[in-house]
Amino acid sequence: VRWTVFAVMTLLLAVGATAKYVLPARSAAARGAPFVTLVVGAVGAVIGFFVIPIVGLVVGFVVGIYLAELARLRAAGRAWASTRAALVAIGIGMLIELTAGLLMFAVWLTGVWVT
Repeated sequence: VRWTVFAVMTLLLAVGATAKYVLPARSAAARGAPFVTLVVGAVGAVIGFFVIPIVGLVVGFVVGIYLAELARLRAAGRAWASTRAALVAIGIGMLIELTAGLLMFAVWLTGVWVT
C-alpha cells in the first residue's frame, strides 16, 4: 500500500507541476498574451516585492504584464484586455496546483486510513 500511495502521489505531483506551467501559458497565448509577457510579469513581481514588501508581488506582476502588453500593442484598452487574459491564465495555474495538492493529500490520507 505504501508504494502505491507513493507512486500515485508522485504521478499527481508530476502531472500537476507540468500542467501548472503548460496550460496557463497556452491559455494566455490563445488569448493574446505571449510567453514573454508572463516573464516580464514575473520580473515585475520580483521588483515589486522589494519596492512594496509583500503586496508589491501582486502589484508588480500586474504592472509588469500591463507595461509589456502596452509596449507590444500600443493601445491601453487592448493591453488591459490582454493583461486580464494573462491573469486568468495564472489563476488557472493556481487552481491546477491547488487541485493537485488536495488530490495528493487525499491519496495520503487514504493510505494512512488503509494501513
